[in-house]
Amino acid sequence: CGVKIKHTLQPNPSWMAKEINLPNHVIQRIISPYMVLIPGASMGHAEKRWPHYDQLASWLKKHSFQAYTVPGPNEMELCRSFKHAEMLTDGERFLNFFELATILKDARFIIGNDTGPTHLGAHLGVPGLALFSGHLPAELTGIQHSKFSHMENIDLRQLSLERITRHIRETLPDNDPCPKSFS
Repeated sequence: CGVKIKHTLQPNPSWMAKEINLPNHVIQRIISPYMVLIPGASMGHAEKRWPHYDQLASWLKKHSFQAYTVPGPNEMELCRSFKHAEMLTDGERFLNFFELATILKDARFIIGNDTGPTHLGAHLGVPGLALFSGHLPAELTGIQHSKFSHMENIDLRQLSLERITRHIRETLPDNDPCPKSFS
């Protein structure tokens, strides 16, 4: 249409992320360094959900990272089922987008499915990895940023935990508490 775009490919939602957004009882539960896992996705698209987040959380704990999930309204039971990740909520209420942005901005790394909170993390400039099924190519979503990568697999059940952990090891800097040499 000839309309020039200037800011749409690099939005900056950092104005959303402020410590005052979080209730004290949520802040007191956060242990650093931490990673945020975003295992949910649209209820109508189960194929967009990678099924190995709890195993990833177990792996992260073995390597000195606390893993948190940040469920949306239809993901509370999914996140409650995880044994190795703590669910961040405000009581029985899921976090709103401002609270979520505050949690995401301080994460060491974000791993999430193709869903709004993962995209928010990418636009906050946090390092991370977005997992895409065959539903929609990542290149059409705007997720590609300097600190955020993506992996695609038509069937996310076939995307191995080992491939994800290798990506984390290769992405984090040498001085990170998560050493590159672990198995």
